[in-house]
Amino acid sequence: WVHRRDPDGRFWFASFDSQWAQARGLRPDPGPDTLLLITPAGRLVRSAAIAFILSHSGAPTARALGWGVRLFPRALADFFYDWV
Repeated sequence: WVHRRDPDGRFWFASFDSQWAQARGLRPDPGPDTLLLITPAGRLVRSAAIAFILSHSGAPTARALGWGVRLFPRALADFFYDWV
């Protein structure tokens, strides 16, 4: 989904088990199913990473959704992230 809406190739994905992640000392925190996004400003995980990706996508609806996620308290947004 993200690759189709990322014509500039800004987002790259790697598993925590990959050589790329291992070389950078990245660990799955809080778990192996966690999304970790590395930006120039720092690391974003779970709902914060999703909100960033959506708000920087090329799809207007996804952008609005990404900004909407940021309106929720982080704990509540992370709860829904874990639930999905």
